[in-house]
Amino acid sequence: MMIVGSCTKLILLLTGVVAILQIIHLILLNHLDSIRLQNKVLIGVKESSVSPELEVKSLYSQLEATLKNKHVLDSTGVFRIANVERITKHTGFSIPTPDVTLVTQCSFDHIFKLVPLSKRWQGTISVAVYAEEKDVHEALWKIAYLQSCFQVFKEME
Repeated sequence: MMIVGSCTKLILLLTGVVAILQIIHLILLNHLDSIRLQNKVLIGVKESSVSPELEVKSLYSQLEATLKNKHVLDSTGVFRIANVERITKHTGFSIPTPDVTLVTQCSFDHIFKLVPLSKRWQGTISVAVYAEEKDVHEALWKIAYLQSCFQVFKEME
């Protein structure tokens, strides 16, 4: 008789523990869904709030201002060097990137070759873009288009 009473108490206790765990599970699932919904809303607002044309023009203006205000001359006094830093972040769950940066250079004519390169190399990329004085504005437009049109080049500050 004593064993039956203790078994009943144990079953009731375990049933209560399972019920509490299920409630905690539902709360955590609800919290996860709300976080996912917030991320979708934020991404949707960010993508739809500005037209692509305005985004490209804005990026071009930022690049042009950086080139005008934050450039230095090299040691020969011939070349302007503008340090334009863009921090990109891959969305979703990704493997942590190693502490290796791919460093390259190109003329503005070949800048679109960075798109397939960025798809193959998942780490940080540092690029030096060369453009003659007469081609600077065209180079800035191409960089602005890259940053606007390709997710991998989007800025996350």
